Amino acid sequence: MDNKRYDISLEVITPLSIGAGNDNDWYCGADYIISDNKVYIIDITKASQKGIDLNQLSNLFVRQNVDGIKKLLGNNLENISNYIFDAPANTNNPIKSFLRTQMYGMPLVAGSSLKGAIRSTLFKFLRDGEDNNQDVFGQMKDGTDFMRFIRVGDIELSHTELLNSKIFNLTRDNTGQWTGGWKHERDSTTTQFKRVGFNTLYECALPGEKGIGTITFANNAYALLLHSYHNSFISHADKKEEVISKGLEFLFEIVNRYTREYLKKEKRFFEKYHADRSDEILSNIEYLLDIIPEDNSYCLLKMSAGTGFHSITGDWQYDSYDNTGYWSTGKKKFKSRKTAEYKNKLCLMGFVKISILKDSELEARQNYIDESHKDIVKKHLNDIQQKEKLANEAIEKQKRELERIEEEKKIKEKKAQEDLEKKKKEETDRKKESELISEAYQLKQTKEYKKALEKYKEAEDFGFNSYAREINECELAIKDDGNNSGDIEGFLSQIIKLASIPAFAGRLKKRKEKVAITEDDIIKIADFIKKKLNEDKKLSKTWKNDKWDKIEEVITKELSDKLYALIFG
Repeated sequence: MDNKRYDISLEVITPLSIGAGNDNDWYCGADYIISDNKVYIIDITKASQKGIDLNQLSNLFVRQNVDGIKKLLGNNLENISNYIFDAPANTNNPIKSFLRTQMYGMPLVAGSSLKGAIRSTLFKFLRDGEDNNQDVFGQMKDGTDFMRFIRVGDIELSHTELLNSKIFNLTRDNTGQWTGGWKHERDSTTTQFKRVGFNTLYECALPGEKGIGTITFANNAYALLLHSYHNSFISHADKKEEVISKGLEFLFEIVNRYTREYLKKEKRFFEKYHADRSDEILSNIEYLLDIIPEDNSYCLLKMSAGTGFHSITGDWQYDSYDNTGYWSTGKKKFKSRKTAEYKNKLCLMGFVKISILKDSELEARQNYIDESHKDIVKKHLNDIQQKEKLANEAIEKQKRELERIEEEKKIKEKKAQEDLEKKKKEETDRKKESELISEAYQLKQTKEYKKALEKYKEAEDFGFNSYAREINECELAIKDDGNNSGDIEGFLSQIIKLASIPAFAGRLKKRKEKVAITEDDIIKIADFIKKKLNEDKKLSKTWKNDKWDKIEEVITKELSDKLYALIFG
C-alpha cells in the first residue's frame, strides 16, 4: 500500500487558543500594560533601540508599576510593542499567548496539537476495555506506537485577538443540591455571571479563521511493522489497519461520532445545571451539533485550550457527565468548563472543522497564504530595516556618549594635573615667601631698610599675605634717614606712624583731642628722637626749649613728662 497524503483545511469554529506554554504567558506590568482599553505587548529590544532606560524599565517591571511604565514609555508605547490588542476585560491573571512561527511570528496550530486531539478520539475507537495509552497505541521504544504512522503537519493562521474566558462551575445551593454557577474567586462560585473575577484573557484565533496543512497515513511503514511482528503483539491490529487503509474519510467518521457523543453529554450537563447565561452555551452546543455532517465530508474536532478532562482522556470513562463521582473532599469530580465570550455570547472553546482540500481550493488557499506571506515578509523586512536604523542610531548615540565621557575624562585629568602643578607652585611660592620675610626681618634688624623693603614687596607679590605695615615702616625709615626738618608736626607724624598709630598725624593737625599712646610707644618715640637729637645739636636745643609745648597739646601731661625725661634725662 502506498502512503496517503491529504491536503487539509482547518477552519476555526469556536475561539481557538494553541498555548505557547506557561513560560510564554504575558504578565501585566512585566510583558504588557493596558492603556485606553488597549493591551500593549512590550518588546524590550525595541524599547532599548528607542533609547528607553532598560534599568529603570526593569525596576518598574519587577514592581509591576504600570503607571510608572506608562510614564517612562510615553509616546513610544505603540512603537515598542510587538502586538496591540483590544482589551476585552481586566484580569489579575497572566494572558495566555498563542503559539507562533519563529520566522514570521504567525499564529500556528502545531501538528502535534492537532495530532493529540486526533489521538484522544482514536483511543476511544481502538480500546477494548483498556485504560492505558500504551496498551491501546503501543510503545515508542519498540516502534509499535500507532500514532507515528499518522503524521500531521503544522498549520499557519493569520490573525488573533484577545478574548475573555470564564469558568462554569458547580456549587451547592442552600438546600445542598448541586447547581450551575460561575467561578469569581478560587473558592467562590455563584449563579450570577460576572465578566471580571477569576477570569483569564486568551489570545485566540477567531471563528472563520482558516489555514492549510497535511495529514499523512504511513501505509508502507505500518505494513512493514505488521510484517515484522506477524500481527502478534500488535494490539487492536485490525482496527488500526482499517484506520490506515481507509484514510482520512474514515478518520472523519470516527471523529464526528466521538464529537457528537461528547456534545450530547455536554448538552445534558448544561440543561441540568443551569445558571446565568448558560442558555448561550446551550445554543452554541446546538449549533455545533447541527453542523456535524451526516456524510462525514469533514469532521468537527475539539482541541487545545478549554478541552477539559473528558476530551483529553478520550471521553470513555463516563456515559453521563452528571455521574462522575466525588473527590474525598466531597466535591463533585470534573465539574468545571472553560468558556469564552465572543461577540457578547458565551461559547465552548476549541472546536475546529477539518476538511480535505480540492486542488482548486488548495491552489487558491496557497496563493492567499503566499500573498499573506508577502505582506508579512514586507512588514518583517521593514521591521528589520527599522531595527537596523534604530540600532545604528543607538550605536551612534553610544559612540557620542563614549566620546563625551572620554573628553570629560581628559578635561578632568588636565584639571587634576593643573591643580597638582598649582599646588606644587603654591607650596614653592609659600616657601619662597617665608624665606623672603625671614631675610627682610634680618635686614630690618641691621637697618638695611631699602633691601628689606624689596624683600617685603617681593613677598607680597605672591599674593598670600599683606605686608603693608612692614613696607610702610621701611619706607618711613628710609625717608627719616634723609629728613633734616625740625617741624614738630611733620616729624612727630612720621614718628607716630612708625609707632603704629596712623591716626596720630591727622589728630595732631586738628589739635582738638588728646591721643592715647602706650608707654611702649613712648619708649619707641623717645629712642627715635634721642637718636635724631644726638645727630643734630641745633635741633636738640630747639626741641628742648621751643617746641615741647606742641607735644603736650596732643598727648597727656603724664606721657609728655615721661617722654621728656626719657629724651633729656
